[in-house]
Amino acid sequence: SYLADLESGPVLTSTTLGAPLYLPAATVDAGEDRAILAWGSDGSMPSEAIYALDLETLETTTLSASGATPRAGTSGFLEADPYDGSRWVAWPGSPLGAGQVRFDLYGVDRSTLTIEPIHVVGVQTPPATLGAMASRDSDALFVVAGETLGGMSDQAWRFDLTERRWVRLTTSADAVTGGSPSPRRDVGVAPRISGADGFTFVGGRDAGGGPAGVTAWSFRPADATSAEWVEHTLDAASSEPDARRGASMFRAGCFGTGAGLFGGLGEPTYRDETWLLECPSGMVRGCTWTQVAPSPAPAARAFATSATSDTGTRVVTFGGFDSGGVFGDVWTLDPCASTPSWSDATPTSAGPVARWGHAMVIQDGGGGGAGVARWLVFGGYTTVGTTDPTRDVWALIDESGTFRWEEVSVAAGPGATAPTPRGQAAVTFDSRTLAGRRVDRLFVYGGGSETRIFGDLWELHFPAP
Repeated sequence: SYLADLESGPVLTSTTLGAPLYLPAATVDAGEDRAILAWGSDGSMPSEAIYALDLETLETTTLSASGATPRAGTSGFLEADPYDGSRWVAWPGSPLGAGQVRFDLYGVDRSTLTIEPIHVVGVQTPPATLGAMASRDSDALFVVAGETLGGMSDQAWRFDLTERRWVRLTTSADAVTGGSPSPRRDVGVAPRISGADGFTFVGGRDAGGGPAGVTAWSFRPADATSAEWVEHTLDAASSEPDARRGASMFRAGCFGTGAGLFGGLGEPTYRDETWLLECPSGMVRGCTWTQVAPSPAPAARAFATSATSDTGTRVVTFGGFDSGGVFGDVWTLDPCASTPSWSDATPTSAGPVARWGHAMVIQDGGGGGAGVARWLVFGGYTTVGTTDPTRDVWALIDESGTFRWEEVSVAAGPGATAPTPRGQAAVTFDSRTLAGRRVDRLFVYGGGSETRIFGDLWELHFPAP
């Protein structure tokens, strides 16, 4: 290290640390007339060493810290906490050779060198997650399950929209069956009807890479720190779909716990089936699966997405892929008709390129007046692999049954650009009135590309209608 004397002139004085240190975090402790160098790398391995460099004598001392042990990395920072003069705020940097940036923050007591976590991924915030389920209620967003760097997850997280912070929820098994869903990813979600909190889901990809069973589950938040699993047992006479992953699920607003699914990959066969799940009104047991066989119908595929209108009577499905390529067509279904039927809803204008692993949600209220609804599409992959992710946003506008595409022009916020292109993100839409003004927001969490799994949360504001 070198010290420049700025009073006597630009004279550099050198000193040597106990070992080579590459890209450490550093700060000046003016009160003690010393510099602190922490973490970094010795050139091949992460270093957990912390040094004090006396700015008068240029002597170095190895310091001993206590408390938490951050995961050492390079190019981090160590800065005075502007709200608490007794500590520094530290980011240990990017783990050497890990290929993933961790946004862990710690507080370091300036006197005792006691390290305490402030914001640690997986503790105070969700880990980077691919293929998670997303939902929201009147107060919060939910991110559930998915695949992390550590494998398949069954974690459930709640993001409070008022306090702007994450809480990991404690989940309890079904009170009657004692069951809980296995960790999984790539699961379609059917929001519960009538504005109720939570969602219903089936299938997905399990830790072994295959389909995660056919049991229907509901996730139900209980309070700000806990949630419960509900296992939908079937009537003895009910048939059921076979196990699959990458099916698209949707809400059906005409009966009980109304949900449906389309398509999916049944290992190794792509499916073109449509199934509806009906549970007796107010009940979660004795449910019945019914396969409907409308013609025409979308071609067999997996990883399409579906979303349902506010009334629960119009389902829109877009995209997906099969062994031959990626789809870009749009279909609609009325799940509440006496004989449900699919309709090819070819839009009147050019739209997004074909894709899979994208998100599609209904924009509450539509913002366009009576008879108009808007579905929003974000991201996805444009080839069968994960090499060509996108981050564009499109609105599919339904004007009394006539559809057209409109690309959403996105302006970056202060200090931000836009999410890195990605697919299989957890996405949900929120509309509420704040200070007498309607606020529409699209939330995007996590997802992945060919080389990364993401752990960031983005918020896209839409102009008030």
